[in-house]
Amino acid sequence: MTLTYKAISERCANAALELTPDFPKTGTLEAWIDFQNECEALDAHVLAWGEVDGWDWSIYTHYGIKIVDLMPQSDLNDAEAQWHDMDGPSCIDESFGVYEFASKVAYFYLVSQVTEHIEALKEELIDMAQGQIDNLEAWG
Repeated sequence: MTLTYKAISERCANAALELTPDFPKTGTLEAWIDFQNECEALDAHVLAWGEVDGWDWSIYTHYGIKIVDLMPQSDLNDAEAQWHDMDGPSCIDESFGVYEFASKVAYFYLVSQVTEHIEALKEELIDMAQGQIDNLEAWG
């Protein structure tokens, strides 16, 4: 597989879809209220951390260089700042090389991308659920 910016975006978006709740199995008011509550309770950042932690892209350091190379500069700056905020090593030496550094920065980038996708889906799903709830209450 060739690693591209599009492949990164698609994997992050697909992961977000997998991490959000399934639609209610029934069309009852209670089912939609439960669904809305489940969506509101989502902690996007925690879900993203757990998801990205097991990805081959965040485990194998050679992917880090490729991902960093494909990242927009502003995202690279943000991910690097997150790494430094977590008290990661600030210099590259014999014990912490460029591949390790790139892998850590790429990890923070992937987490932020998955988090953003989950947050966007979460907002859409909550709005959709509210629309269904309003319709059911109006007809009920």
